[in-house]
Amino acid sequence: MTTAKKKAPLIPVRDLFSGDVLLARCRRPALKAGWTQEDWDEFLKEAKTGNRSSQSDYDHLVQTIMTFFEETDE
Repeated sequence: MTTAKKKAPLIPVRDLFSGDVLLARCRRPALKAGWTQEDWDEFLKEAKTGNRSSQSDYDHLVQTIMTFFEETDE
């Protein structure tokens, strides 16, 4: 999958702080948008670049989510 693929809708996640929680909140919308397991694995690989123990790794995770998903009011 490339980021040119239709973004999956995602409810706002600004109140969630754990990287693992953010990733968990992404799974269902991705499946609902028709992502394949390969699409999901590609997203996870990019989202988990680094060890997520520093602020910059967390920022990368959030930026990756913003690239692959679009915020909705649902």
